[in-house]
Amino acid sequence: MASSVSGSDTEYIGMLFYEEETGLHKYTYKASFTVAKDKDKLLDYMRRKHPRAEIGRTITFKFLQQDSTPTSRGDYIELKFDTPQAKPITGWSIIPFISCRISRDQVNVYSERGDLMHSSCRILIRAKPDAVCRLLYRIPVEGMVKPVTLVIHRTLEGRVLGIIDLIDVLDTLNEAHFSRKKWKSLGSALGLCDSTVEAIQTNHLRDEERCLRQCLVRWLQRADGVDAKGDPTMASLCDALEKIGERAAAEHIRSKNNVDTDSNDDPELCYYREALKTTVTCHLTKAVVQGEARVGKTAFKSLLLDEKYIKESTSIAEPRVGIHRYRRHESRDTGKRYELLNVTELEKIVKNALKKDALEKSISSPVENEAIDGKEKSISSPLENEASDGKEKSISSPVEKEASDGNNGNESRSVGNETPDQAIDGLVEGNEATDGDGAPGEAFSNESKSLPSKVIEKVFEGLQRSSGKENHLEGAHWLYLIDTGGQIAFQKLLPIFMPFAQVLILVVDLPKKLSSQSSGVMHIEGKDHIDGSPHHLPIEEILKQTISSIASGMQHFRDSYKYHKVLHNLVPEILEILAIGTHRDECSSDTEESKLTLAEKLAEIIDANDDCKSVGDKLTVQVHEIDGRIAEIPVESRIETNATIKERKLDFKNTMSSLSKVHKLLKDIEKKINIPFFYYFFDIVLRVAVEQGCGILKYSTCKSLGEELKLSEDEVMESLNFLHQINSIIYYHDSKACSDLVFVNIGSLIGILKELVVPVYKYHSNKKIYTGDKDGIIKGMLSESEFKKICNEQLDPIEKELKDNDIAMKLLKLFAELSIATPIDDKHFIPALLPVRNVTDTNPFKDREPLLFYFKKATPMGLFCSVVTCLLSWSTYKIAFIESNFSNYIELKYSTEGVKLFYIVLVEQMNCIEVHCEEQRGEGVVREDVREAITSAAAKHHLSDNHRIPDLRFYCSCKHAITHEGQSAGPHESGTAGGGAGSRGGGAGASSDRGGVSKGKKHTVEVETVNKEHTFRCSENPLTKWEHEKPLWNSWLDSAPQGSVSETGSTGSHQEAKSTSTSPKEILQKYSDKLTKAMSASVCHVTGALLAKDLITQGTRDYVMTAVGVSNADKAGKVMTDVMGQLGAFPDERQYLADVCNILTQLGAGMKQIGNDMLNELGY
Repeated sequence: MASSVSGSDTEYIGMLFYEEETGLHKYTYKASFTVAKDKDKLLDYMRRKHPRAEIGRTITFKFLQQDSTPTSRGDYIELKFDTPQAKPITGWSIIPFISCRISRDQVNVYSERGDLMHSSCRILIRAKPDAVCRLLYRIPVEGMVKPVTLVIHRTLEGRVLGIIDLIDVLDTLNEAHFSRKKWKSLGSALGLCDSTVEAIQTNHLRDEERCLRQCLVRWLQRADGVDAKGDPTMASLCDALEKIGERAAAEHIRSKNNVDTDSNDDPELCYYREALKTTVTCHLTKAVVQGEARVGKTAFKSLLLDEKYIKESTSIAEPRVGIHRYRRHESRDTGKRYELLNVTELEKIVKNALKKDALEKSISSPVENEAIDGKEKSISSPLENEASDGKEKSISSPVEKEASDGNNGNESRSVGNETPDQAIDGLVEGNEATDGDGAPGEAFSNESKSLPSKVIEKVFEGLQRSSGKENHLEGAHWLYLIDTGGQIAFQKLLPIFMPFAQVLILVVDLPKKLSSQSSGVMHIEGKDHIDGSPHHLPIEEILKQTISSIASGMQHFRDSYKYHKVLHNLVPEILEILAIGTHRDECSSDTEESKLTLAEKLAEIIDANDDCKSVGDKLTVQVHEIDGRIAEIPVESRIETNATIKERKLDFKNTMSSLSKVHKLLKDIEKKINIPFFYYFFDIVLRVAVEQGCGILKYSTCKSLGEELKLSEDEVMESLNFLHQINSIIYYHDSKACSDLVFVNIGSLIGILKELVVPVYKYHSNKKIYTGDKDGIIKGMLSESEFKKICNEQLDPIEKELKDNDIAMKLLKLFAELSIATPIDDKHFIPALLPVRNVTDTNPFKDREPLLFYFKKATPMGLFCSVVTCLLSWSTYKIAFIESNFSNYIELKYSTEGVKLFYIVLVEQMNCIEVHCEEQRGEGVVREDVREAITSAAAKHHLSDNHRIPDLRFYCSCKHAITHEGQSAGPHESGTAGGGAGSRGGGAGASSDRGGVSKGKKHTVEVETVNKEHTFRCSENPLTKWEHEKPLWNSWLDSAPQGSVSETGSTGSHQEAKSTSTSPKEILQKYSDKLTKAMSASVCHVTGALLAKDLITQGTRDYVMTAVGVSNADKAGKVMTDVMGQLGAFPDERQYLADVCNILTQLGAGMKQIGNDMLNELGY
């Protein structure tokens, strides 16, 4: 590493890298030897400007001290291109693009700026069609203390191979670790007939090496049906390898030899496509706004963003999630801090940025310069000017000129722009640009072209008309603000669209106590509708559960993407919470007291969850007061005179002060990330493709759009995944039902959910006069026909455009996959559509105690409904009574052949899920089934491990918790929590002397088990310990799943199908450290084997094969993260892990032992 002051002992770092140059010649490459003082500076430059480059040799060196004179340039290195070559280079041309000298002074200057293009030697490499297949060109470098020779290594990608290339082909297969045992399969795939293959085998018995050699000889001689398979080329060899399952070998050859399936790029698109592979640095904040219904969330957003206030209730999210950009400087005419960007405005920004970057690349391209001059000649460059006269000349690219003259990129530039701009503006020659937003048939009128081709053509036509003078994408500040709606049904559907958030903005009504019941009103089309609930959840409970859900989901996201090249830095260590206090009526004199009370309560909630904290550096919770009534004033009139403010009694001063603080806090939370340019551009392309349609594309169409942009399928998947994570689109790539549907406009899916929930509110508001199906939607049961009827305005256009009449059923199946629904007969049950009931005191079965699945950080919102759908997906559980179910209280019956039927009741509480079982004989089965259902549902909700394995607890019978009410404390051993109203009534009649079980005073006992002996301690006072036997508690803990349920010894339980109670995830976690260490020894081989069986993603394999500067241990960790993620998404987790283990047993002694151990624990 070099120091800031460079002397003769300073070490420098040099890197040789390659890029494919698609220009006037089919076989053209570009190599660069770049020198920097600092390795980090060099890697940062590579990441920003050459992210797709193939890295060659990297060296460290010292400049050789030269004899200096007043006219000399000082120390330099020089690449010598006139050296005789040991290997044939027939048909190849190696042309240095600029001066072959790089001086120490140049490196020092440009390293500090981070602009290493000017401390590089650029080389054009060109091959004729008949050139030798492999180039090994040696370039000695003079001027270093220790002389170094660079070697340019290229393979001609598309040339037809001949017999002279036999040795090269054999060496290539050797490098790719191709197994000689598969020579017969390879011969057949290459086009050799069976008789030829058999003759080779007969002539060379037991000599696989000779057999492979003769097989390749016949291929290169174009015997049999070789021509029908394609000419003998490296590309056709890769295709044949893929056909016989040697995908890893094929990928290695493609990567090593730059084999591309399509080398006939339109040369006029090359600079744009090259620019798409660069990265953009931006700052992103993703915030979720949450609070009870009608509390003023929309009013707060309206004031913060200076937008028009809309009184209608927000649904589950805005139809198009709000994407707001921080203004670099507050506008003097409006004073707005943000501007909401619609698709057109965002498109303009992206296109200008792309064109500017493409212009810069075209200016510096040797191929483009050759096209201009008609002869081999490099364009003028700073380095050549410096070499010729010893001083820096004017800089030719827009960015460099901006750096040199200090302008902000707003002035027109004439240096070096004309010819490249003309070249790029000839992009779609012969196709006239289309203005406006015409219908699809008008916008894409060329019937001979496919839809993807037409879309790309239209996008690039707009790109031609862009100025390309500024890049407002680089360094931009983005705010993704999502309002989830306050209705409880929406909150319980939250996981369907909410991947993660950095900050949770809680909006709370200041005059209202958190212990009060939340609002159940939805304002629709000027009318208020209620959800039909006889009871509404306390505000405190909603806040706790929402915080728990979002914070846990954020932790899971962080763990899942810690190796992702873009998303790994996006998520903070813990969720930050920003509190907003609103008041919709006249401000009361005790506002400060209300703010203090609210802050104290929020501090208590936040302290109980170590996955979150209050926003900002202060250790206290700050409540920012907002007068929501100001939002009702038109935006342009909100800054009123003091007299008007006083007359209307608006708290304008405090509101504006709070908004300024909120803006600063949101800006402080932002994360700096480096995003591939093609993510942004692909988003624009998707929106152009759906601008006149239903908002949904098939994945196959997205893939074709990517192909038009020369994006690989992995890059398309990367883009879709990123856009999904920031809520720009919705795409479930692992869904069996909807993996081919990309919801480009999220309103296309959210609108369907809204249309589903709104009628339920209306039906419940008019329950007494409702004459529809009493066991239908009003009870959470939805048939396909009723779904189509309710959502016909959304579903009909989708079915028509996609030509798919099964969209409704696909969506219902998607809901089932996401665990928000489950099929029952010919309907789907969606518990979130049901109202809630008061579950403060529930005791449905006399003389029984409930088992509590206890969450230390509150029950995540929506988890309970998913646990219910999971249980109902198993054949042993049925809904007991449709009319008595609620979204937080469900009665089920357990029934299977040979087992006497019994009932269970599940109840959602703030910190736990209560499970009541009618019969002691069923407790073991129910305990294990509910445990597994929670684990499965938590995985579907992308919750962290804290919520996948809850504690087992019981309600404490002491009276410790009621001391706050002024009553006596101490243990109260009253036995069981008896009483109640029976299974149908739900039981709300527990007596008040039951201490912790009585209304409003529940607390729990914690369980410690040592040598099968249980100890129970009061959670409120750990010194209170229950010494004697508690048979009703012990029975829950000790009953075996296959116990005394039936005389046959069979439970019929879901658990009985398993040979072990240990989940696959727990087994994998147990061995993860050992397995990661074992894999690191041969991680490339391991990933190749796993990918061949589709057990990991292509992206993971690419990362392992191409990541620079990453240790094998870290690569193995990346593989383990992928395996863990695939395990959670796989329908049969046990089978997936068994498949992984079977691969491991074939990969060396260490992994074989681990694989066998895991198989044993799986029961295989």
